[in-house]
Amino acid sequence: MNIVGDAAGPGNVNSAICDDVGATLKYVIYGGSDEFPVSTDVTVISLPRFIKKLESGLILRSRE
Repeated sequence: MNIVGDAAGPGNVNSAICDDVGATLKYVIYGGSDEFPVSTDVTVISLPRFIKKLESGLILRSRE
C-alpha cells in the first residue's frame, strides 16, 4: 500500500509511483462519510470505511 500525503492527479509523480509499484486500486481519504469513484481506478472514501475495508481484507495489504 502506498500512502501519499496530497491529492494525486493523472500524470504527476504520485501517478508514476502507483504505476511503479503496480497499484491497481487507489484511494483518496476524505472527511466525509460516503464512498464514490472519481475514475476507473480511484475511489474517494471516508477514513472509517477505508479502515473497515482493510480489516475485512477487501483491500490487499501486501503483494505476497
